[in-house]
Amino acid sequence: MTFHYLMFRAFCQATEDENKVISAIKFVSGSAEISVTRSQGFHGNPITILEAEVKSKKRIDSAFRNLGRQHIQELRDTLDSRLDDDGNFFFRLDKQAAFGGQVLLTKHDDVIAVKGKVKAYPNNRENAMKALTAYLDDLIAA
Repeated sequence: MTFHYLMFRAFCQATEDENKVISAIKFVSGSAEISVTRSQGFHGNPITILEAEVKSKKRIDSAFRNLGRQHIQELRDTLDSRLDDDGNFFFRLDKQAAFGGQVLLTKHDDVIAVKGKVKAYPNNRENAMKALTAYLDDLIAA
């Protein structure tokens, strides 16, 4: 398995329907368990932080396959900018599209942020890059 876990996180503003955001996270993560944290924004506005963690290989693979080849290829092409020195891999999914049943990469701010911890031994960026490259290449070829 290439990942220790994938963490899906979305912020739900006071103007949003929390149940819709929960539905979007459940859709992209495949997880039924969503953690809810209540917080406040800079101006005192309520913000809800919703998170789902996926650890099983089956669910992780499914989350990537749901992206489709085109988006997986985009992740592969931009891999260098998405991987940090600790082996964490980052990408963003469109929150509104996810609620509508689509899994789309995006660059705007209304997102479900995804962080994956890559399994690499020893744990360094170079080994994580090799493992992740092989994983994405296999998904593209499948």
